[in-house]
Amino acid sequence: MFSKKSKNPEDCIDRGTLLSYVEGSLSPEQSDAVQSHVESCDLCGRFHGEVEGEIKSLSMSISLVWTEEGISCPHRDILKAYLAKSLSGGEADYVEFHLTEIACQFCNANLEDIRALDSEEESRYLDSVRERLNQSTSAFLRKN
Repeated sequence: MFSKKSKNPEDCIDRGTLLSYVEGSLSPEQSDAVQSHVESCDLCGRFHGEVEGEIKSLSMSISLVWTEEGISCPHRDILKAYLAKSLSGGEADYVEFHLTEIACQFCNANLEDIRALDSEEESRYLDSVRERLNQSTSAFLRKN
């Protein structure tokens, strides 16, 4: 497949094959041949180090992706239901875990926003009830 001691860069491993080798997706025979070549060829040895460095710099943890993308975050409606205590046991446990143990900043901020909106809506509702009560009382008193 590859010459043991490459004097000519044309005999060296191409980038795609080297990437496949680093990722472990070559057959055992191909992998052995690439490893043998990389160990005996300074140019491919350096290239192998560069490719490994690139791959390591691109790798990220699953938890980081889940956190950054909000994959495990409950929908805002679920957070509203959590506040209203209308979730089933397992759902409520998950939301509680997500908010307290994982301490998801996004969801905790969402929860505070929902609380603030609920508080504002409640205040507006109470103001409208007071206004209607005042109007009906005034109308009743004028009639009598």
